[in-house]
Amino acid sequence: MRSAGPWVRSGSHGFRLRALLRPPARGRARSSLWAHILRDQLDTDEATFWATVREGLLPQRSTPSQPTNSLPTELALLLHNRVGLTRQEIAAMTKAEAVDRLNRFSTEGG
Repeated sequence: MRSAGPWVRSGSHGFRLRALLRPPARGRARSSLWAHILRDQLDTDEATFWATVREGLLPQRSTPSQPTNSLPTELALLLHNRVGLTRQEIAAMTKAEAVDRLNRFSTEGG
């Protein structure tokens, strides 16, 4: 079976899709392998994959969501390394509580 050559497409979320395009496979084993690659490795379906290959249409991907109540990394590290709080205690804090706790530690020493 002759390959059509490597195909590379960059996505909007920093991923690169690399595939070696071949004519459609025949037989049960190859079709199940193809379904596995589409579903588990490329996270797409056959129609979307071929639309991307033939027409350059990028698949719709969701934007990774940012936690709305997450603390800045530096603040969390200071609370953990200097104040001595556990990760569970830090995770339960709001940003205002974390800043207040760090300020108390800085002024009162604990």
